[in-house]
Amino acid sequence: MCSSLAGRTKSPRPVPGPTRVGGFGGIDGLKEFLTDNEVKVMVDASHPFAAAMHGHAAQACRDLNLPLARLAPPSWRTQPEAATWHWVDDHD
Repeated sequence: MCSSLAGRTKSPRPVPGPTRVGGFGGIDGLKEFLTDNEVKVMVDASHPFAAAMHGHAAQACRDLNLPLARLAPPSWRTQPEAATWHWVDDHD
């Protein structure tokens, strides 16, 4: 098992096993990492704002015929005060 953390993670908590820090260099870099490290299954547990990573993980796993599991937190819309929040269509 290997964990990968974004390079902008300032003070990461320790995780068990090997940990790499930094980007992969896009889909091709991710595919190279997965292949070189003989990864058998990928778990995408990226934070909700990591839109590029989710897409890169999905494409890399499709290209390599590699199983992908994505862990995603429940929607914030289910929070008790969500009806009082101002919702927008995108982050920009």
